[in-house]
Amino acid sequence: MFEIGIASATFTKIPRLSLAAHHSVPTIYKIRVQMTAQPGKQGVYSLVQFLINNQVLISNQLLPNNDKCLKHQHVCESSIMALDFRGGSFFGSGSTTSLAAETHFIEVGARTEDPWLRLWSGELSVEMAEYDPDWHVGLSYPTIRNLD
Repeated sequence: MFEIGIASATFTKIPRLSLAAHHSVPTIYKIRVQMTAQPGKQGVYSLVQFLINNQVLISNQLLPNNDKCLKHQHVCESSIMALDFRGGSFFGSGSTTSLAAETHFIEVGARTEDPWLRLWSGELSVEMAEYDPDWHVGLSYPTIRNLD
């Protein structure tokens, strides 16, 4: 069991739900996570999302893992909670994206507005398929938004 004991604007990385991968050609990633979660009280906002190289993957954008992600002109939401709901969920999440050739660190993070959140029985699943960079696969690399 892992417990998050503080409300925060950043996603807390969940231990043992991570993967490092290196590839020399572009690769399509199909990432999924599922787990059991218990919030401190009912009706509290708590979500999990994927972190790639310490940035949050939301709608094929890599956003900073802090409250500054709302300041970008391409983010239409007015609250961090509304932004998190794009692709995030309470018990699991899934995403498909294409990443450039290099080393990537994929992790699962959770954020809550309650002082605590308990997580256990987590499983991270990552499927990868390399492809020829000259092929059009219909996926673009995530847009990286550095706003620190």
